[in-house]
Amino acid sequence: LPGVTVSRAGSNAGLTQVRIRGSEANHVLVLIDGVEANAASEGEFDFSNLSTEGIERIEVLRGPQSGLYGSKAIGGVIVITTRAGSGPLQLTAKAEGGSFDTHEESAAITGGTEDFNVAVSYAKREVNGFNIAPEGDEVDGSALETLNGRINGKLWENLSYGLIARRTDKHGERDDDRFLGTGLSVQEDTPSFFNSQSVLLGANAELSLLDGRWTHKVSVEHNDVTIDDTLVSSFGAFYFENNSIDKSATYSSTLRFDAPDMGATHYLTGLVERELEAHTQVTGDMIERGRATTSYAAEWRGEFADQLFLAATGRRDGSDVFGDFDTWRATASLAPTDSAFRLHASAGTGVKFPTLFEQFGEFSGFVPNPDLAPEEAFGWDTGVEVTLAEGRLVTDVTYFASDLESQIVPTGGFPSSVENLAGTSTREGIEVTMKALLTDDLTLSAAYTFLNAERPDGSAETRRPTHSARADLAWAFANGRGH
Repeated sequence: LPGVTVSRAGSNAGLTQVRIRGSEANHVLVLIDGVEANAASEGEFDFSNLSTEGIERIEVLRGPQSGLYGSKAIGGVIVITTRAGSGPLQLTAKAEGGSFDTHEESAAITGGTEDFNVAVSYAKREVNGFNIAPEGDEVDGSALETLNGRINGKLWENLSYGLIARRTDKHGERDDDRFLGTGLSVQEDTPSFFNSQSVLLGANAELSLLDGRWTHKVSVEHNDVTIDDTLVSSFGAFYFENNSIDKSATYSSTLRFDAPDMGATHYLTGLVERELEAHTQVTGDMIERGRATTSYAAEWRGEFADQLFLAATGRRDGSDVFGDFDTWRATASLAPTDSAFRLHASAGTGVKFPTLFEQFGEFSGFVPNPDLAPEEAFGWDTGVEVTLAEGRLVTDVTYFASDLESQIVPTGGFPSSVENLAGTSTREGIEVTMKALLTDDLTLSAAYTFLNAERPDGSAETRRPTHSARADLAWAFANGRGH
């Protein structure tokens, strides 16, 4: 996708980060079936924990989204939805194998009706791996197990509910640095390894009134993540473990009302949320440290003659540690009838609280900083989408820019810590997408992103490629049976 980059450290189980428009990985909020998947301690979601088994779709929102989604959404939001059950009860199973002693097995049970459906899936992947050190022959393998379940149903025609449960267990092997005494280091074979376990639980209920024009939704979520690391190297052996818990309860209400004389439809949404985050350094002092945030948000959306679409959102986050922060977002899209052009723009602000690990975490060579201030951002974008040849060619060009204040960065050295940078960090760039139906069966799609991401001193941000692009050519044949 344009504006989206992925980086991975080490083996298949190594920390895998997704950045949007030059943001940090912990600036991206990840939701799985509506449940926040970011670990409270690290503030981000490690995508090496994500099995694609059972996923129905993934949607990406770019730019500051704190107005509706709160802290953690300063760079964008990734919404992951798993398949719901439907139709007769059925069992599916799959097995795969490949190089590096890779094998994966999965199974799923799905079925149901509109009034009640269930989907349960299990997947396990193991990779013996390969050696990433310049010397030695020890391979670094990985294993990932995922159990996912969804239940949806209706108690009455206007009252529905949903239950979500997901557990992920990961094991990974890695190497460590051997310091050369000159400020340099080299990777050497070591038997070091790490594990993580995450449990996501969610429940929601939605009441629809006034023939569907007024909806009320209540949801509760629980996110429990445990991470441990066993470091074995030439300078000793160490074990680290931390646990984080994120619990929240949310109530939202949306009212839709029409103005036929104006050809308009309006939506008003109100939201109140209470979130509790906690971090425990298991291999440290075993003291649970946490914080609470109470949030209020309101949003208006308007649709006018199926041509003009506007939205405005405001939010207040009240933290018992950092105080109150107000954020907002506004969007506009204009697609005149019988025009080939659609103009779109958005602007908004965001706030990102320091992660609990940055404030209180411990491991060899790292010192936490409990005095960190939240990061704050303002971002905007504008662009034009062009549709030609009766919809057979669609292109979009978007310019984006954002300013980040109080950016949290490592201090470097040994031991290292984290600090807020003075000044403004900038991100700006251009996103280009194109999709062309060359023939009835042949489709060409492409995306390109130019990105310039700098710190206040003008130095380039790491792991933010200046140029990124991809192209896809898809041919469907045999009346759609082949692809």
